Amino acid sequence: MKYRVFSLMLAASALSINLYAYSPDDQQGTLYKGLQNLNKLADTMGLDRKQSLGTVGINNLISSFLSPWNEVRINYLIKRTGNIKQVAKDVISGAFANPLFDLSGFAVQKEDFLDLVERSSFLQTYDPKARGVTISDADALFVPTDTPLTKDLAKTANTATDQKSSSTRIPANTPVFIFGQLFDLPAKISPDEDSWFLVWREEFGLKFVRSRHIGRLSQSDIEEFERLVTSKPEIVRTGRVEREFHEDNFKMLMPGTMPLHKNDGTYQLAKRKGQDGEIVQFNNSTWTVYRAKLTPAELYAKDKVKPLDYHIKQAPMNPTIQNYLQELHNRIFRYPNYAGSERNYHWSFAWGEGEAGIDEQHGQDISNFVYKLMLGFGHRLPRYSGHQITEGLSINTITVDYSKDKESHYRTLVEDCTLGRMASFARSAHMVCIGSVSMAQLRLLDSDAATDALNNGMKEEDLVPLVATSPVGFRDVETGNWTIVPKAAIFPIFKTGPYSSWISRKEDFKVFSFFTNSPRLTTKTEL
Repeated sequence: MKYRVFSLMLAASALSINLYAYSPDDQQGTLYKGLQNLNKLADTMGLDRKQSLGTVGINNLISSFLSPWNEVRINYLIKRTGNIKQVAKDVISGAFANPLFDLSGFAVQKEDFLDLVERSSFLQTYDPKARGVTISDADALFVPTDTPLTKDLAKTANTATDQKSSSTRIPANTPVFIFGQLFDLPAKISPDEDSWFLVWREEFGLKFVRSRHIGRLSQSDIEEFERLVTSKPEIVRTGRVEREFHEDNFKMLMPGTMPLHKNDGTYQLAKRKGQDGEIVQFNNSTWTVYRAKLTPAELYAKDKVKPLDYHIKQAPMNPTIQNYLQELHNRIFRYPNYAGSERNYHWSFAWGEGEAGIDEQHGQDISNFVYKLMLGFGHRLPRYSGHQITEGLSINTITVDYSKDKESHYRTLVEDCTLGRMASFARSAHMVCIGSVSMAQLRLLDSDAATDALNNGMKEEDLVPLVATSPVGFRDVETGNWTIVPKAAIFPIFKTGPYSSWISRKEDFKVFSFFTNSPRLTTKTEL
């Protein structure tokens, strides 16, 4: 069964349609509903759920999590990067590699943001007072603005969801190091309204965060925080966990949040303390930062049919096929497994994880998708695709196809791209391997996919590779046409047409794994 994405936008107002239009040269991609059920896929392929996918190559979940509070790590960063103010300008300039526009179509001037940085001061030495923690989920941005910025929407391969100013979302209760404060409304001094922090985390580097999301813990709370997260690390793996501070309303915890689990079974989270910011002196600068305190937090599973320990896992998890499939499911679907996957097809794409589209939901790009997939297994990856690929190749390179030939790339996928592995078709583009199915299996899973396969270069005797990825779109190398599919999903790979683009590039094709001893899974190809 086929689903054409973005039909939802046709119901928008005329104004919305004007603002969120596609280039007429862009084509809408197809999602095959029958390929989205991971359990059915696993049964069809005859996968043993208990089988191990290897050993995680790097277990840095805690060290990376706490790295912003590590004096040695921060001093090394300062020494390596040099002038922090210049690096902040470079972050902004990088986002403006191409002209950017707001959603009304007005050009945005890079110089306005560079001037804001120039008027601000930044730390050039480690200061323990600059250790911060997120007290709510926070957007980490390339550019200090609340307005989503996009490329020129009138050009090919663009959607209004293709926003360029966001890097990632930082979950609540996450350490950061504050390098500086920028006041874009200097008439007031309120961290809740008018300032930005330049913060650092190991996975994404320097980014801009609204200061209302950041607080400072006491030294004793920092020590308790480090002790608890090290002794019993736990991580939220679904979007179905609610928190309740004793005097606050319920709020959801986003996947990737690491609540602090005490020995008595209770949880703690960093919470804002008081209504006013605290004035803190840093060298020759004065910043206004909220105070924070570790506070007991009752956590609840929103889905009563699943216990809390289904949603919050002790990390790292054992990399079995069952756990890996469950993590893939959690990353692809925002709803629990008993909700129909068709409810998912209009979640928008955004570079990083910024607000995108008319629904103002948070999308995810491929590096974010892979980052979250590996997090529960103890590996906190870099947040950029090229860095993830480099790290994966250093851990376990399965094969490198230097042929730059489409047929050879296809055979490499069939032979080596099995569950637990990744495939890279460009220096900064990769996808999650699922495995290959026969045409008979594909027809059983989704008849429309099988028909399209035969119409796009596949023969009845061919195996069809399946991959999971989260593309905003991809270019058919042979025709030059762009196809827009802004949704994390399972995709088939064909030999011609839009879904051949992953194997058609004239670049080296690599298969690698973040697990050592990653087995080449043998799957059944008969019904």
